[in-house]
Amino acid sequence: MHPAAKNHLRLILSHRSFVLTEFCLLFLGFPLIAWMEWFQVSIFVLYAIPCLWAGAVYFIVFGDRGLCDTHHSSASRSWYWIRLPLIVGLLASLSWVMLPQQFLWIPTQKPQLWLIILIFYPLISVAPQEFLYRVYFFRRYGNLFSNRLIFVVSNASAFSLLHLMYDNWVAPVLTLFGGWLFASAWLHHRNFFLLWMEHSAYGLAIFTFGLGSYFYESPAK
Repeated sequence: MHPAAKNHLRLILSHRSFVLTEFCLLFLGFPLIAWMEWFQVSIFVLYAIPCLWAGAVYFIVFGDRGLCDTHHSSASRSWYWIRLPLIVGLLASLSWVMLPQQFLWIPTQKPQLWLIILIFYPLISVAPQEFLYRVYFFRRYGNLFSNRLIFVVSNASAFSLLHLMYDNWVAPVLTLFGGWLFASAWLHHRNFFLLWMEHSAYGLAIFTFGLGSYFYESPAK
């Protein structure tokens, strides 16, 4: 793209009215459309639309920035390695209490499926979610929020809203807490790869221990 044309397009995409409209469509409109099941397509096909849009806009508006802010990379991460096993243990306990009959069912009864989940879940589910809901969200919409707390709450709520499509209360509640955790972590270290690993660990724990049944259902029936 010609530099002048790219700069003009960047100005349009960065206009406050455009950014606000985009925010409403991506983080309110799209989750509600998925929940209402207006389009009978695979969840992966449906979710690709906002991710591809965000990727294109990110390239135009923030093309010279990576997925991590290097001036935050040296921050202490001891808390990261402490809470990771604690939350995985909590998810294991929740699985045992809520669905004891499904505890460790996938790795013991469907080891091939479990291996597929271990390999592909971080790549095709977690990576696009963390790009859209953390990297893109916080860099794109910072000017819309003057209050840090409201910014974090908005991100966690949007992340929870996405999971209404599974038609149960567990997925939105878990992802509301997860969204708060990941949003706070992003503001702390601004490192996509740390968030990707942490989100993957919790998600894989959910599928391994048995809560994954709350995250299976596709909007296409």
